[in-house]
Parts: sequence; structure tokens; C-alpha cells
Amino acid sequence: MPTEHFCEGTWLVCTVDPEGFDETENTYTLEYKDGPFEKVGEEQGMGVGVTIKIAQFPDGTTFEDVPREEIQVDIWDQPTAGFPWFIVATTAVQVLIYALYMAGVVDHDESYGGPEALTLDAMSGWPSCDDQRSEVWRYIGYQFVHASHSHIAFNAIVQLMIGIPLELASGARLGVVYETGVVVGALAVMFSDPTDTVVGASGGVYALFGAHFGHTVLNFHELRRGFFNRYTRFFLLTAFIAVDTGMAVATLSKEGNEASTSYAAHAGGFVAGLGFAFFGFEELVDHHGKTHKLRPVAALLMVALVVFLVANVAAMDPIRGIHTPAREDVYCCYQTAYCSGLDKSDNDKFSCSLDDGDYVVYPRNQRAPNQETLSCDALIDFANPARRY
Repeated sequence: MPTEHFCEGTWLVCTVDPEGFDETENTYTLEYKDGPFEKVGEEQGMGVGVTIKIAQFPDGTTFEDVPREEIQVDIWDQPTAGFPWFIVATTAVQVLIYALYMAGVVDHDESYGGPEALTLDAMSGWPSCDDQRSEVWRYIGYQFVHASHSHIAFNAIVQLMIGIPLELASGARLGVVYETGVVVGALAVMFSDPTDTVVGASGGVYALFGAHFGHTVLNFHELRRGFFNRYTRFFLLTAFIAVDTGMAVATLSKEGNEASTSYAAHAGGFVAGLGFAFFGFEELVDHHGKTHKLRPVAALLMVALVVFLVANVAAMDPIRGIHTPAREDVYCCYQTAYCSGLDKSDNDKFSCSLDDGDYVVYPRNQRAPNQETLSCDALIDFANPARRY
């Protein structure tokens, strides 16, 4: 706004003095860094949109009683927390593991890039069908396994583009956000449909989306300057989510236990990132009372969500989520597990085959042409007829 020192359209680069907030007047004290600047146009003969420095203030100059509505933030003017080691190193490890597996440097039988021991899979393969829910490393390790070239490329590019600016601004907390998103995404998969085998870093990527969204909401009033202003951020976040969702729809496998991306991991990661942003990120300009009251509420909701999801994983019997398909549409291990009259040891009496995208359970060495998977009653009768009566 025009003052005795500045005309309309000029601005300074300053930092906010954290001790200079006047809660009664909602004003701030700013410490001078550079400027003032002015954007000039064709009438000055310098072209449209050229920024020039028109003066210089002495070092140590401060500006008091500055209204909050006059403070704007440009991402390029924000101080950094050092090199973004976490997101760069994590991405490099993910790409390296995928490349080693796909190039055959590491001997493996899996059709995707990474060790099977890290995939998010509630049960092992047929016929052992061991319960793997207690293998806690899977809830974080699945980020290092990817299903295809496009899968790893998209996740790597997007998390670098989204994660680097966040880590520059927030430092090591970015790592906590990312890994929290990976774990909460895995727990959300177990709540939604644990019969899917899930791989990829989408839980962490969507945590970055959620954190960026939360960061923009927290600083909505200040993020008005520069290309990466509040509206650009919201547009880019929406576009990335739309593209990733489209890829998930195109590649999502519904054929039993084959690796796929998961909407539940996306949703869980996004919620984790959004929640962490509200209680774990510093504001660009401290808003004091309003958001300080929000922080404990956001933290309590996050803790409650994680406790609920962990309890769900531990209590499931049998292993079934709210979106698990019908019994005949899931992997053989789950088909027999959903039959209350069968023991896991009975699996040795049956065979499991993939037929036109559907898994079929039938008596060992008794496969009939075009046979459908047997019902629970038929399986129980074959395993031990006496159990049914």
C-alpha cells in the first residue's frame, strides 16, 4: 500500500521477527534484507514485467507495525534448511533397487522390481498361506519395490519435484512426513483390501501431496507472490493427483495377488501428510493463537487414526477388508481361509490355478475342463467329510 516511504507497486524483501508480533493489532515487525523493488513496464523502455531495485536501506533496518495483509511470501525468497538429502537419497535407493532387479543383476523369480520379502502382502504364496501381518518391515519396505518402468519413473519424478521444496523449507521433518505416509498408506490398504499385493512409494508420494496441501492452507494468505503462489500450487497438486489416479486405473490388476498400486495407499498417505502438516510444520508467518490451537487437535486425530488402523490389522480374522471382493474373486489362500471348516494344513489336498484371470481351487490332480473354484462346502467335504456334520 502507498506510504510516505513507498509508492504503490513497490516491495521489500524482509524476514519476520518472531518476537515482534502484536496480537492486539495483528501486526508484525520485519527485518530488512533487500530492496525496495519495483516492476516497470514499456513506458520506461525496459519491457513488460522487468523488476528493478530502486533504493537501498541500511543493514539492520526494521519495519514495525506491519499489517499481516501486507505480508506476502515468494517461495524463492524462503530460507532453506540445507540440501534435501532425505528425498534425494530415498529416490536414488528406490531407482537403484528397481534397476538391479530389472537388469537381472539380482537373481529373482518376481515379475516386479524388488524383493518379494518387502512387498505388502498379508499372506504368503500357495499352499503355505502363512499369515504375514506380523512382518512389520513390509509396512515400510514396499516403497522399495515397483511394478513397472512407468511406475518407478512417475513416483521418482513426482516425489523429487514435490519433496525437494518441502525439505528445503522443513528439513528433516520431511523424512518423518514421507515415512509416516508410507506406513499409514500400508495400514489403509489392510483396512480396505488386504488381499491385494501392493508395491510402490505412492503412500509416501501422496503424503508429500497432503503435506504441500496443508502447507498451502496454513499459509494461504501469504502465498500470493511469484509463479508458485497458492493458486499455482493447488492447480499442480490437483493435476498430479489426477494423472497418478489415471495411471492407477489403467494398470490396477484385479487378477488375484499380482502387484498393483492401491487407492487406499494413496488416501492413507495423503491424510497422513495433511495431518502432519497441520501439527508438524512451521508457518511462514506465525499466526499465533488460531493455528496453535489446531496443532494438538491434528496430532490427536493422527494418533487416533493410526491406533485404529493398527488395531484393525491385529484383529482381522479372517483377513478381510471393507472392500475385499467376493470369495471367488480373491487369491486361493484367502478362498480357503474364508472357509471356517478348513485348516491351513488342508491346503496340501488342493491345487491352485489361474484361469482367465480367476484363481481356482480344486482337489489335487482332479482338475476338470473349465472348472470353477469349489465352494466351501465342497472343499470341506473333500478334505474331511466328517467335519461337516
